[in-house]
Amino acid sequence: MPNHRQRLVPVPSQPERKRPMVYLRHKIPVKYAEKIADILAARAGANIGPPSKHEKYGETGRFYNRADFIHHATHSDDLEYRFQGFLGFGGKFRNHGKRWYIDCYTEDETPLRRMVIRRTNDSLAELFDTFLSEWRHIQARKSRRCTRMRF
Repeated sequence: MPNHRQRLVPVPSQPERKRPMVYLRHKIPVKYAEKIADILAARAGANIGPPSKHEKYGETGRFYNRADFIHHATHSDDLEYRFQGFLGFGGKFRNHGKRWYIDCYTEDETPLRRMVIRRTNDSLAELFDTFLSEWRHIQARKSRRCTRMRF
């Protein structure tokens, strides 16, 4: 018999919901994480770009910030990464499954920051579409391989 804290509540039967085919918020592949870092450095002023030829390697911390971003994107299940850049302290890269995008605190938005966000998000959307088509191609190859092996 269950104790007073446990209650037996009948669970209503619910039809099984179909999960969306693609919900890819976890662990971005390294080659795409590097491309995202390049976009954030070039478009949003993130301090994660490769060092310039005029500075010693890692002198300004760019190498370490870039390595930190790539490690975070490829190994962490977190949904966001604070890169700051032109967007101030609230500038974040977000990986919410259906797309990759950046944003900042709404109270810090200016017309210039909105333009930076829009242009960067356009580049990230294009990269995500490339990633998604490659991912679907790989999944299709895996499913064909599995169906061939069945007896």
